[in-house]
Amino acid sequence: MSFLRLPTIGKATKRRRLYDTGLIARAYKDVVSSGMSVYKAARLYGIPESTLRDRTLGLQPVTGEKENLPSSGPPPTFTAQEEQKLVEHISYMASIGYGYTRAEFLCLAFDWAVTLGRKKQSDPDFAASWYKGFKRRNPDVTLAKPQKLSVLRAKCTSDETMDKYFCELAKVLKKHDLENHPEFIWNIDETGLMIEHNPRHVICMKGTTPQAITSNRGKTVTIIASGSAAGSRLPPYYVFPGMRWNQDLLTGASPVSAGTVTESGWSNSAVFMEYLEQHFLKHVSTKDHPVMILFDGHKSHVNLTLSTWGEANNVVFFVLPPHTSHVIQPLDVGCFGPLKNIYHSECQAYMRRNPGLQINRCNIAEVSSKAYNKGVCAENLISAFKKTGVYPLQRTSIGAAETTPSTIYIENKEQPIGEPAESVSFLESKKNLESA
Repeated sequence: MSFLRLPTIGKATKRRRLYDTGLIARAYKDVVSSGMSVYKAARLYGIPESTLRDRTLGLQPVTGEKENLPSSGPPPTFTAQEEQKLVEHISYMASIGYGYTRAEFLCLAFDWAVTLGRKKQSDPDFAASWYKGFKRRNPDVTLAKPQKLSVLRAKCTSDETMDKYFCELAKVLKKHDLENHPEFIWNIDETGLMIEHNPRHVICMKGTTPQAITSNRGKTVTIIASGSAAGSRLPPYYVFPGMRWNQDLLTGASPVSAGTVTESGWSNSAVFMEYLEQHFLKHVSTKDHPVMILFDGHKSHVNLTLSTWGEANNVVFFVLPPHTSHVIQPLDVGCFGPLKNIYHSECQAYMRRNPGLQINRCNIAEVSSKAYNKGVCAENLISAFKKTGVYPLQRTSIGAAETTPSTIYIENKEQPIGEPAESVSFLESKKNLESA
């Protein structure tokens, strides 16, 4: 009765391949190009002889990609070309500020499958497993937290604006012999330091919510920074909230630091003029060569006497285009980010070293001085001026990633020539709908 087989007890296990599917293409190439026998190639690469022979006879497709190998189950919803168009679409939408969340992307893919006739409206939506497979087949696709960009910044940072800006900048640099003198090209800007700092990440156990003690909320203290394209920086200049100046506010600050007070703690046009006259000219000589100052056109920087003062002191003011400082202002691009991160870490360390104390206007200069020296350093300044295309002067430093969001606000955009295919027309309609 040996020919009788007892029924298998338990769940059947799925057999896995015992070879690397990426070797099939190499073995196939040796058989076709080098004349190696199927038997020898199969033994050399450690793959089944029948698997390789099926491909040499044309019974199975030859590929080096695991995802494209024949497999059991229903056929894929989209072809490789269609998935590539889907990847290009989500990349474009993310670049103009209309990126999809995961749920929105699954709805988009399902709607497109319905448009192509691969799905019906009554069918269940795409599951999370399809999204995982899509990411595995397209490793460049990922979820990321987008950077906030206001509508005004998106509109103003256009290719046309950047072209005009660099054209004018080149004229000014040439007129005042600044093309090869980075030590005379300066950027002045201000940023606010919060009394209530943002706590840094800490190591903790899963399932727990760690606590971080911070200072009570208070008025913002402004710090005015200045740096050159050669990597030089000026000592920080603080604007404290208050009505009367007290020199003790600068206790523990970097040497030669200075400051003033305003009712709100924010800078204004009078403070900016005071900074230029009593702080900037104190550290930067303008007698032997013109000095150019790049700054944004905020109302706290511009006043009627600014141009007259500049002519009298051999200073050339160059105002950046409005709402573009996040792209072309060196201090914003390369220095204030590291300064803020280090400042928050220093605040957290200070409160740990001094239990019961908190950050206030009397010790914020001491806490922020190290952050200023590390954030507004020579390496960051040189890199920031280069990244913004100021020095060396380079228009191509501002690429499509910075100017693409403005394209959806340009009127009378040219329409693509020719009638798009059905699959493309669906994605094009989504572009127009989302960006309208």
